[in-house]
Amino acid sequence: MSLRGTDPVSRSAGRGRFRPVVGVREIDQADNLSRVTSDEPPAGPAPMSAAPPAVTARGSHRLRNVLLIAAAFVIALGVAAGGTLFYFYDKSTAIDRSTPEVASRQFLDAALVRKDPTRLRLFICQSWSANEAIATTGIPGVGVVVTWGDTVATTTGDAATVTVRVVFRVPVAGGVDQDAQMWTLQLVDEDGWRVCGLTKQSSLNP
Repeated sequence: MSLRGTDPVSRSAGRGRFRPVVGVREIDQADNLSRVTSDEPPAGPAPMSAAPPAVTARGSHRLRNVLLIAAAFVIALGVAAGGTLFYFYDKSTAIDRSTPEVASRQFLDAALVRKDPTRLRLFICQSWSANEAIATTGIPGVGVVVTWGDTVATTTGDAATVTVRVVFRVPVAGGVDQDAQMWTLQLVDEDGWRVCGLTKQSSLNP
């Protein structure tokens, strides 16, 4: 029987199964590989790394040194200021009976400003009690400000007299009333100059 009129597919079926197409699997794998590769982000510049530990440590060390220097400067300044204040405080409160003028000023400070009988005893004679001295000088009232001018001494051997202008300022409504007096203090040298008495002249106000 002749096969000329038979369909080509039938002829192929008659010869056996279709031959596999060579290279199709390899093409699919290559295509998949190219897609995976194309999904990866493009390579860019490498990110900047943090500063090396050595640089960071060096900066911290420098900052610590600056802080230590600043702290030392502040401490030294505080010590110097404290020493200066202590010097002037000690100078103003130290017991000094070296001259009639100095002893007289400390006597006035103890009697009129500090109003301290214990301290006053350090600047008066043994024959003159603190109560007698306070009674003679008088105790300024509340709000009264007492000042004095230069002290002028006249010394003869172990005895001396000191004259000083003492000013009392009393606050009043609308201003300040002022009363100035001349005081004469008698001193003797008893292991340092001490006040043994005083006299007051009349007020110097007009």
